[in-house]
Amino acid sequence: MPVEPLDPARHDRTRFACGVAEVDRYFQAVARQASERFVAQTYVLVPSSPREEPCEVLGYYTLVPYQYRDAEMDETTARALKVSKLGSIPMILLGQLGMSVAHQGKGVGAALLRDALRRSLFVALSIGAVAVITDPVNERAASFYLKHGFQSLPQQEPRLLIPTKQLVRYNPDIVTAFKQRPELHEVAFGAQHFLA
Repeated sequence: MPVEPLDPARHDRTRFACGVAEVDRYFQAVARQASERFVAQTYVLVPSSPREEPCEVLGYYTLVPYQYRDAEMDETTARALKVSKLGSIPMILLGQLGMSVAHQGKGVGAALLRDALRRSLFVALSIGAVAVITDPVNERAASFYLKHGFQSLPQQEPRLLIPTKQLVRYNPDIVTAFKQRPELHEVAFGAQHFLA
């Protein structure tokens, strides 16, 4: 199943339900406007072709540029990320991630998160970002992220973080492709397809 940028004409937002009201509400009422205004970008997991349009959305995530100031980050994390006294610290916020109720528990959420992190790594290679952060909506979401390599950000719970250097270790193919083909018109990590 492909992951695509949200297109209201092709993707049905009204039927999406993941079981968490605020995640559903964001997708149904905010994601389109946020994308159109370049505030955030939402990506959707959809059925493989052929499909009806607008098609069902099986899951989605949202990425947002984010910036810390020195005083906002604890010294231990700043030293680990090698950003002490940098002034501003570039990051990527994984603002939302939700899977439709019908596709939960099948490993599709983990695949969608992997796509989000691979895309974030490409962005970090393009413009710089030392980590991906997220604010889990509940304890179940926090456990999911912790299971997939995120760590707590001291004094900012429930915020979690995964360093870009860790993403580089997990995805050397993206780094290689980026260095060999840096043209912006060609997305270096290629199309991601997941089976549910």
